Amino acid sequence: MKRIIFLIAILALLVGCSSENTMNNTANLTYKTGKVIEEKEFTIKIANDKLDLDRIEVSKDTKLILHIENINNNQDSTFEIEGYKITQTIPKGTVETLFLNTYQAGEFEYGFKNSRIKGILVVN
Repeated sequence: MKRIIFLIAILALLVGCSSENTMNNTANLTYKTGKVIEEKEFTIKIANDKLDLDRIEVSKDTKLILHIENINNNQDSTFEIEGYKITQTIPKGTVETLFLNTYQAGEFEYGFKNSRIKGILVVN
């Protein structure tokens, strides 16, 4: 009997400690509601007043992680996502990380305040 309990404990430890490496930067998260959502991670760079990623498409209820890199040599920039009321100043030469749960479906402009440079966040 002790041997069976010991084997069950070892098996539980092995299963609990195993991890899966996902190449596409996605993982499943469970919130208190028991709802399983997806996690997606992107890097957006601004250099010479241009965005290198002008479209992001995710499912509703996705945990979105955005690394915003400001490579502009001359100025700090304020990044915003309209519709989600997110505004974050990104000092020149730095990377800031934003976390967003996409609870609202639709199309939302993102980019830098007072700039015509915009991308689109599509939440299905």
